[in-house]
Amino acid sequence: MPSQIHRSGQNSATIANPEGTICDSQPAVPLKNQLPIKTGSEQPEPVDSPLLKIHSLLNNFLSFRQLSDRLEDLPAQFQQPQMRPWQLINWQAIDPSLIIGITPQVYLAVLQGCMNIEAPIHSYSHTSWQYLQQLYPEMARFVGGMRSADGTLVEMGLWEKEERQHAPVLRRLYKQLAGQPPQSIKLRAKEYKPSGDRHQDLFRHGLHRTTTEYGATCLYLWLMAHSTGALRDLMVELFRDEVNHMTKFLGFGLWAFPGSRVALTPIFGRLFTIGLAQIKRSWWVNLRTSESEPKPIAPSQEILRSTDSDQQCDRNSTRTFRPPTNNLFDTFTHVMGLVGWRSWSWPNRLELIWVFVIVLWRLRCWSRSLSDIYLQDLFGIPPLANQSQQAN
Repeated sequence: MPSQIHRSGQNSATIANPEGTICDSQPAVPLKNQLPIKTGSEQPEPVDSPLLKIHSLLNNFLSFRQLSDRLEDLPAQFQQPQMRPWQLINWQAIDPSLIIGITPQVYLAVLQGCMNIEAPIHSYSHTSWQYLQQLYPEMARFVGGMRSADGTLVEMGLWEKEERQHAPVLRRLYKQLAGQPPQSIKLRAKEYKPSGDRHQDLFRHGLHRTTTEYGATCLYLWLMAHSTGALRDLMVELFRDEVNHMTKFLGFGLWAFPGSRVALTPIFGRLFTIGLAQIKRSWWVNLRTSESEPKPIAPSQEILRSTDSDQQCDRNSTRTFRPPTNNLFDTFTHVMGLVGWRSWSWPNRLELIWVFVIVLWRLRCWSRSLSDIYLQDLFGIPPLANQSQQAN
């Protein structure tokens, strides 16, 4: 791993989205000592409209420059892992009056769901370590730490250290807001199940891990939009942790699997279409009826069907990696069930679906700005690219 990171071969690009607006895909640039990141309390209070609040938060905390800064931090964390410090939180100032725009019951339901999702972090990290260890030992250490020959944990991974703070914080926050402890649901992490194809196994596992971080990012962003004061400051710290991990996983995955960009492009398009379909249906149902509880729309088979373009890969890659779209949608549905989605009002549902859509679009645009040369400047030549060159 080079001690210094060089930038070269980065070309600007602009991408038009389906709405006709322009998504600025500026190349990632180093940000050391250039972009002071404000604390939650220093950020100006968002305007009153929930959607405008969400867009304001998106621009303040998910700019291309900030996303790239988090990715560029990864090589340094391979060498000397350092936990991201949190700002001090004024716990005494947190009370239900700081919840704005939604009922405390909905806010608490999301907190409880997030707490239950975050709780099995040690099992998550061990499973990821098993998928990573033989292919990318540096990333395995970042996620799951170092282990002895018999599997005993010797050093905890940085990802686990940062994530393991979340469940206790959420439990304490829930108790302070509700006056009673939350109801815990013991979730079981998926076990390591190798198929004999290590690269395909890691690709699928890594995509699910990134999707989980993306889901947590969206939930915390939505809670930030409905928080103020010290409560918002706390949500900011949880949100920043998830963004930090999401960008590292996504960027590293794009580097580790040359050609995966071709496979992921239809996935971004399908999930974006699913999100817009959810919004359209939710809005229509909200206008037509409030008597019955409609079921969430399921993606059509045409949206989820694998096409020939999914199965193509970059000419420089010897492998084809097919993202499991159905399973990703199942993951989303599972998470929504854990946060009590069916008890929410339709406006609340619309807001959260919109958060998922616009964050997904931001990630799509940002990921397309990460050139192969830029990623290789960060991490070197990926092993799969070396295999392709040797085969040729």
